[in-house]
Amino acid sequence: MNTDPQTENSMEEDKEAKPEIAVTDHAYMRIKQRMGLSREAAVRMAEKAFDGGISHSETSGRLAKYIARKSLEYKKSGTRIVIYGEMVYCFCGARSTGRGGPSGILVTVWYIPNNLKKNVLGLQKRKSSNLNRIS
Repeated sequence: MNTDPQTENSMEEDKEAKPEIAVTDHAYMRIKQRMGLSREAAVRMAEKAFDGGISHSETSGRLAKYIARKSLEYKKSGTRIVIYGEMVYCFCGARSTGRGGPSGILVTVWYIPNNLKKNVLGLQKRKSSNLNRIS
């Protein structure tokens, strides 16, 4: 076993750096209904969406208008609408509850409208190719 203190500290830092997402009962119900995932898988998917999803600032045109309109429907400050895969994720603010608290709360999930899927797929391809170039 590796008992190197530096390795242990770096592993703890990695765990702390990863955002902890809380999934509401409503969001879990929607994920189960629309994606067929378990609660643990729903949390993992929410973390992936929170980290790697397409945010409003990365969009333009009809897609940007759609996200802006949806953000207004959830009138709480700090609402974050993110697109990941073919789903739209609505997170309620990044609340700082101190150490160990969630950095975001998944409120609900719904499908991307069919008329915007081509726009989303194009953005996702560009985003993944940019990440591949950096690596």
